[in-house]
Amino acid sequence: MNGRAGRRVEVVELDERGRRLLARRYPAMKGLGAAYVVAAALEVNGAMGDSLRSLADAANRGERLELERLVESLLPREVGAQRPHP
Repeated sequence: MNGRAGRRVEVVELDERGRRLLARRYPAMKGLGAAYVVAAALEVNGAMGDSLRSLADAANRGERLELERLVESLLPREVGAQRPHP
């Protein structure tokens, strides 16, 4: 079994060249400091896309608390781990 078996999502941060290429195709991306590529298997594609769009919308609206909740909802749950309350 290779190291990719069982992986359903991959995330890669683009370098400067990759960001320039992306900005040529998608002009709205110009001037942004970072770009990430997310590849998802078919079984998680819909949920991943919805989550990423919600995350981007919350960040664009400046909703820090909502953004933090969205990120937490995507993190793996650890058995017995307690999250500190604010």
